[in-house]
Amino acid sequence: MRGRKLDWTPTSDVAADHSAAIQRLVAIVGHDMLEICVCPWGEGSLTLNGIEIAYIHGRNGFREAIFDLKKIAELYLVELI
Repeated sequence: MRGRKLDWTPTSDVAADHSAAIQRLVAIVGHDMLEICVCPWGEGSLTLNGIEIAYIHGRNGFREAIFDLKKIAELYLVELI
């Protein structure tokens, strides 16, 4: 996993623009599914196969929350290997 970025794709059920209430991104790694859900006010969670493994709040909007959760996901996967 080192040096490899996860391929995050937005889910089709939620618009991927600033008007969306919640943004969801999904990445598949082997048989596991990682999902990021982020609210406009900078609150979000990271789940692995439907189980929440990280939760953040107090970020400055979607971009900062998504960026931080992506970093957490990559660090989490590095620890598993």
